[in-house]
Amino acid sequence: MPNLSIQVNNISVHLDGRCLLKVPEFTLNTGHKYLITGRSGSGKTLFLKLLMGRLPTSSVSTSGCFSVSVDGKRVLDEQNYACYRRNQVVAKRLSIVFQDAINSLHPYRSIAAQMPEEVEVSELNQVFETFNLNPNYFLNPHEPRYSKQCSGGECQRLSIVSALLRPARDIFLLDEPLTDIDLISRQMIEKDICQLLLDEKRTAILVTHHINWLAGIFFQQFHLKKQTLIYQGEGQIKRRALNNHHKRILWSTHRADDLTLCFSVHREFRFQGNKDFVLFPFNHISMVPGEGLALIGESGSGKSSLLRIIADLMPNRFYGAYFEAKIQYNDHLTPVQKINRKARYGILQLVLQDTTMTLITEKSIEKSLKLIRKQKGMNKTEQDQKEFERQAKQWMEHLHLSWDDLVNNHKRIADLSLGMMRRFSLLRAFLLLDIYNEKDRSKPKLLLLDEISRGLDVESLDQVVSGLNQFCQENNTNIIAVSHDVGFVSRICNRALMVFKGEILEEFNAQLLSSKANRQKIYAKLEAPCYYERFFGDD
Repeated sequence: MPNLSIQVNNISVHLDGRCLLKVPEFTLNTGHKYLITGRSGSGKTLFLKLLMGRLPTSSVSTSGCFSVSVDGKRVLDEQNYACYRRNQVVAKRLSIVFQDAINSLHPYRSIAAQMPEEVEVSELNQVFETFNLNPNYFLNPHEPRYSKQCSGGECQRLSIVSALLRPARDIFLLDEPLTDIDLISRQMIEKDICQLLLDEKRTAILVTHHINWLAGIFFQQFHLKKQTLIYQGEGQIKRRALNNHHKRILWSTHRADDLTLCFSVHREFRFQGNKDFVLFPFNHISMVPGEGLALIGESGSGKSSLLRIIADLMPNRFYGAYFEAKIQYNDHLTPVQKINRKARYGILQLVLQDTTMTLITEKSIEKSLKLIRKQKGMNKTEQDQKEFERQAKQWMEHLHLSWDDLVNNHKRIADLSLGMMRRFSLLRAFLLLDIYNEKDRSKPKLLLLDEISRGLDVESLDQVVSGLNQFCQENNTNIIAVSHDVGFVSRICNRALMVFKGEILEEFNAQLLSSKANRQKIYAKLEAPCYYERFFGDD
């Protein structure tokens, strides 16, 4: 492939008068590897979209310029962003893997139709197997599969496969490529991505919060701080020590002997539109006040589906016959579907993995908060409004969100990064629960969290862990968390269930999951530890 060079000078991106990104100088040369780090919301994904030409021309400053060279010859010489977007030399060489892979795949085209046509079937099957994807399932011409039938981790892997298999697109922009991927698949994919990063003929810009898996690889390193791209030098990545503080705090309540929640599956349940997936029966799983329960396992195993069952997001005709979920309500364990919606929202909230399903992205943060205040009946008196604002500011601070930045600056949800959007979804769940007087705070409540840690930098994650633990303690709230990040769930949960293809396999002490030495204690008690050692990468 011809050598390509892209130069960006003195470019800034504005939206509604606010500067979201500044790029004083950046040069991309084929064969080089670039690492971009920074806090959530600092502009990392925005920078990749800038290079891809996917931002509105009106949002990019006209004072700066773009230059493109092929084999040393200028094909675009200090032009504005509009000219850069039209340049097909660049467009035909770049391939991007977005962090939000659920929405990256086309919803109405089959998975097979989104794979490159020029790739032979044998090669395609081999790559699918390398990425822990069953080609007979995803590429079956008689039964086309669509993204809505895939888990978040499967969508992420499919997005990576689609990008890597396009030989004409040899410059890869990778935005948190391991987000949503289970640990078994992650081990396979890490090797493939590291192989790409070690290939001198390949070019890659990698955006990530977690760099330990990149130890030893040579990068030109950039950091985004205060929305400005800063060059930090070049060299090999060094491994960093992991932070495992903020252990789950359990607390005693006056209802310590009662159950907060119990759920079970009575008979095999096959999902509509995905007949190959089934949930198998299991006995009652229960929780007492103060507990946190983690659901771990490979992508597509049914973890998110269990959350939807508990949240009453399955058709009501299936409850009772196929499965049930009961939650403590008015001093009794009551089926969730028999609690009226308004009351249920006050004691049970689900934060979905796909934040766009729960947030109206065109709304401003201020309007979204006003809607929550209205739903909670906290706009009747000035005292109610002050109490709502106090709670909102308090938990925004705990989740590393700024009232001044988001509310006073009239930001829209669409302006937020994926990490910030996830933290705002968590804030929204906090504020929709019954927490506005002492009696309500003492009522048992439940938070269902689906991959809440994805897209968060290390510092933001620490704050979310601390904020979650404090919120649960102050408001008598239990957690059920789905996550591929076992280090994260070990800090907010005390129990963990392994889910495998619709079955509950084992229950663990969640706080033993965070280190290999502790996991050895788990393996010693299992009759067949091989799968678990492989899952956690200890084999």
